[in-house]
Amino acid sequence: MMRNAEILNVFGGDHPAEDMEKAWKILLINQFHDILPGTSIHEAMENTREEYAELRDLGGRLVRDGKNKILNNVSVTDDSILVWNMLTWQTKGLVKAEIPYAAKGIKNSDGKLLASKIYDEDGKHYIEFYADPVPAFGYGIFTLCDETAEFDTIKATKNSLENKYLKVTLDDNGLLDEVIDKQTGRQILTGKGNLLTVSSDKPVHESAWNMEFDYQMKFWPLDRAESIEVIESSPLRGVIRVVRKFHESTITQDIILEKDKPTVDFDTAVDWHEREKVLKAEFPVDIRSRNASCEIAHGAAEYPTHYNTSYDQAKFEFCAHKWADLSEGGYGASIINDCKYGYNVHDNVMKITLLRGPILPDPVGDIGMHSFRYSFYPHAGTWRDADTVRLGFEENIRLDGEFIKAKSGSDIGHTFAKIDGDSVILDAVKPAQDGNGVIVRMYESETRHCTAKAWFELNYSKVIECNLMECDEHEIPCKNGEFEFTMKPHEVKTFRLI
Repeated sequence: MMRNAEILNVFGGDHPAEDMEKAWKILLINQFHDILPGTSIHEAMENTREEYAELRDLGGRLVRDGKNKILNNVSVTDDSILVWNMLTWQTKGLVKAEIPYAAKGIKNSDGKLLASKIYDEDGKHYIEFYADPVPAFGYGIFTLCDETAEFDTIKATKNSLENKYLKVTLDDNGLLDEVIDKQTGRQILTGKGNLLTVSSDKPVHESAWNMEFDYQMKFWPLDRAESIEVIESSPLRGVIRVVRKFHESTITQDIILEKDKPTVDFDTAVDWHEREKVLKAEFPVDIRSRNASCEIAHGAAEYPTHYNTSYDQAKFEFCAHKWADLSEGGYGASIINDCKYGYNVHDNVMKITLLRGPILPDPVGDIGMHSFRYSFYPHAGTWRDADTVRLGFEENIRLDGEFIKAKSGSDIGHTFAKIDGDSVILDAVKPAQDGNGVIVRMYESETRHCTAKAWFELNYSKVIECNLMECDEHEIPCKNGEFEFTMKPHEVKTFRLI
């Protein structure tokens, strides 16, 4: 949210410095090391909850203000949905927006009808549609219309899901039996996929801080479903809902295949009431590799998949950001998530940690309702070949749609920045701390040497490379706003645009 707020206000031409600084300070103080991992006392967590609510309100207003500044210059001839893409590559995907009346369909800028669904909810009209394409780092315009068309339905039964990329079969308890990559014909699973397990989690000291290696010795597989039902089978998605229970806790999962998306998604809601337990999801895969990879800040790291030495065994649980991956020479599988940071990969079994139940220092830590999403992504090649990095960003920085009313004009979409370098990620666009120009920060994400070009729709004629503290180092050539630079594996580069 804060990344988007800062970027939108920079390109909107007016930066509310006081409110932006206040919002960043709320965020950063609540990333103090005992708050961020959930190892604070209960009173501190209640205070954090209140401050995050304040941040959501303030940050949401900053995002809205930034968008409004840009929308003042948007003109379209027909009522439309404007779809924001805050990533530096063209993308596509599902979008939901409120509309003032019940249209029948929607078209892209080329006049092509798109798969859509219009419905009422709580007395309001909504449209969901497959936005394709959405320009890089900007917005696309999609026009509401009175036309309809037939589209292929994502197949969904209690025991199967199928789209363009994947064919998934499930057993009678909602566990994955097969995930077949239709592009290669490969069946990736060697056992039950998305098997939820609850393990005893009683570390010797300080339960919120530690996990012991032997937690895996005592566990309960949640291999029986309370209920299974098909929720949706439409041109947009197929959805199977599975409900499981463990003691006083209830786990509800929507297993989803979306249109033209190569992942199996698990929208999960948990009413959690366990103490000294850990909830995980596991995927046994037909992959053999000595190391697993995962995303860390501005790069990736590797961890052993074996316990050959005590040093290897000590890495039984590792932290990651948006994804973890296990790949061999020509094939692999990734787990992508929107807010979970613990993984375990041993031999060929990939696990993601979903919830815990520590009793110290907060005796009620994690109790209550939780909502999160993770995805399973089988792919050809390694994570570098399969765009796992980009899929991780797309899961966390999602397309956002809103209705705009017709007024004189012919806008079909807009791009505010271009990055020519597949593995280069734009991390930040912000005013310089000293007030002199705009700072842009990028990093190399795939462990490669590369040469990249960048262009930003900002008023500048000079580009100066800086360090992370925004101290100027040297000027680099710039022509018509475009500049070229080289990057080493996982290098971070900062530029001042004046």
